[in-house]
Amino acid sequence: MVIFIIACIFGIVPWVIYRFWRKPKRKFSKVIKFAFLTIFLLIMFFDLVYGGVYLSRFASDKQKLTPDDKYLVIMVADGASLVQAKKLFMSGLDDQSNYLTTISQAFPNISKYFIQNGSFTANGVAVWPSSSIPAHTGIVTGSYPRNTGVMGQRQFDPVERKHTSYIGLGILQHANILNKNIKTLCEYFPKVKSADVLQIANRGCSLFIPGTPHDEQVVRRAKQVVNLGDFLSGTSKKEIPKIVIMTLPDIDHQTHNSLLSNEKSVDLYLKMDKYVGEIFQLYKDKGIFDKTLFVLASDHGMGEVKNHVTLDNIINDMRFNTFKSLKWSLIPAWGSFEANFYVGTKAKFNNDYNSVSLWGGNSDGLIYIKGQEKDVSGKVIRESWDIKTTDEMLSQYHIGGTDINVIERMFEYSPGIGLVFTNPRQDVFNVYSRNGQATIKERANGSVKEFQYTVVKGEDPLEYIQNPEIKKHIDSKDWLSDLEWLKLTYLEHYPDAIRRISYSFENKNSATLHIVATDGWDFTPYYVAKNVLVGSHGSLNSQQSLVPIMFYGPGVKKSEMPYARTVDILPTILKYFDVASTSIDGEPLPIFEDDVKNKNVIDSKVSYDQNNLTQDGNISFILEDIYASYDKRIVQINDLSGQKDILLESVKDALPILNEKVNITVKFDSFDVSARQMILRKIYVAENKEGETFRFNVDTRKFEL
Repeated sequence: MVIFIIACIFGIVPWVIYRFWRKPKRKFSKVIKFAFLTIFLLIMFFDLVYGGVYLSRFASDKQKLTPDDKYLVIMVADGASLVQAKKLFMSGLDDQSNYLTTISQAFPNISKYFIQNGSFTANGVAVWPSSSIPAHTGIVTGSYPRNTGVMGQRQFDPVERKHTSYIGLGILQHANILNKNIKTLCEYFPKVKSADVLQIANRGCSLFIPGTPHDEQVVRRAKQVVNLGDFLSGTSKKEIPKIVIMTLPDIDHQTHNSLLSNEKSVDLYLKMDKYVGEIFQLYKDKGIFDKTLFVLASDHGMGEVKNHVTLDNIINDMRFNTFKSLKWSLIPAWGSFEANFYVGTKAKFNNDYNSVSLWGGNSDGLIYIKGQEKDVSGKVIRESWDIKTTDEMLSQYHIGGTDINVIERMFEYSPGIGLVFTNPRQDVFNVYSRNGQATIKERANGSVKEFQYTVVKGEDPLEYIQNPEIKKHIDSKDWLSDLEWLKLTYLEHYPDAIRRISYSFENKNSATLHIVATDGWDFTPYYVAKNVLVGSHGSLNSQQSLVPIMFYGPGVKKSEMPYARTVDILPTILKYFDVASTSIDGEPLPIFEDDVKNKNVIDSKVSYDQNNLTQDGNISFILEDIYASYDKRIVQINDLSGQKDILLESVKDALPILNEKVNITVKFDSFDVSARQMILRKIYVAENKEGETFRFNVDTRKFEL
């Protein structure tokens, strides 16, 4: 940015003045010439002010992250498919179960540091929609769309009658729309020198560099800004930015338009490891590698698609007068102008449009529909954005001279409509598929969020009922904690759908209908994608929702986590730096070598299934699952008093044999009443096989080997 400003001042401006003012060509009138120079100089002035403010702030922020002067680097590989990454990672391994001890040929840096010497999971669950804007926002804020107010790639505010597209110039609105009560990573460290390269959720950063959207340029800018810290402070290493965040966009951009197996796509995955190595080397050269926490993750996955349906067409077919996002016309409707130009005025939303249909990125959609008030005879007497549109209204919505069932019509129109979600009233969310309907209910049990999932009619839209372990909870209408639902569903076709669906609603920017495309389909409009797109994200399915999440650095223990959420990244970072979090949805992950810190994380985030419960009189013995960990602990609970006593803090510590491979854990097998022993069975999770059993004496609190 500094180079650009200097070039503009001493090079471009004099050239423009000489070329078009001193010796103008005849085709340039004085008016055009004057307008051109005025606009250019205004842009120059804005860039100078913008750059000056950021550079001044970057130079003045000098606080440390921690007393021992640690650093933080976050790298987000936009759109990296977990399926493709796993395939490439495992290539060359004779025995894939050895991925924890053998360096990957494709990803040597990621393998050596993050996999073999860090904490990681291959099953990180993105927010829904699993599209770049809300997904990146979830990483940097630790919160879901319900609380951030960032609902998708494009969204509508029915209260303000305002449409925003974050694609293009509309991204400048992100910092304003993002809930002011929700802090970003940099806002937790307001006086710490931080640099953000291309990460959209950059509010509060000392220096934001938009940059050219290519991996090589992003890494180059990150290197430059680290070196700039040295330049601004002479030779003092203390002035190197304490926080560097970068988004690497090439995989996402490439795989929207080519198969994951395409040669160029594969090459971009391989280069990702190269860039990680370059950043590592930079920090080694600066002498701060061993003082830096490195985080590597993706915002969402990517799925291959062959079919497309345009949401505008569906809504138009039902005779709605819908606002069309990004529909080019004589008067442009793109970027931030969609909400503020002719096609998106408040007057037109109030008087002309009765719906807003928005596609995401691209297998998710948001459809906003005006609510209707009818008299006793069924005649519409009022239609307004101020009326909440319920499922009952949608089932008899008056449009085109007749009453129609909007949701049924959508499924009838195209096989590309996979799932439809609604929020008919507070804490209730309906899930519709072509052949069934289910309901999610939410409640607070103290500080714990609990959910109930029931199939109302037909087939289970989320397919959870096909899993016997989940079916029993659905049939019993059990209220389970948020974390228990995650543990049950993270490997299902729609992982962690209960929380992700519910937390896409109950914000003023939430839509009437939240739509997920059928697998193999997306909602890319015909008028935007003249050429067929083959890659998509935004869906609720595992292919587009599961991502890797990795940590490496001082104080990070070697561990593989079975699952986590992308909203857990920020609270884990804050826990690492001993900073209290506020208004956050994610949970800290148990990645710490410090036993006290890890125990603090574990104590508040444990759960158990009834399968792990055995009773002896009024005493229950339980094998507790630690959130996002293969480790477990054994407790006893007095059923009368509710008193809880921890018999064993860590099964893995007590049984060293469980540490021969990282992904080993145990499950409850049975209880020997006469010997007063819990019998636990060894499980190789990654290899899907079981091993020997171990006996734990509940009186001596030891394993009898």
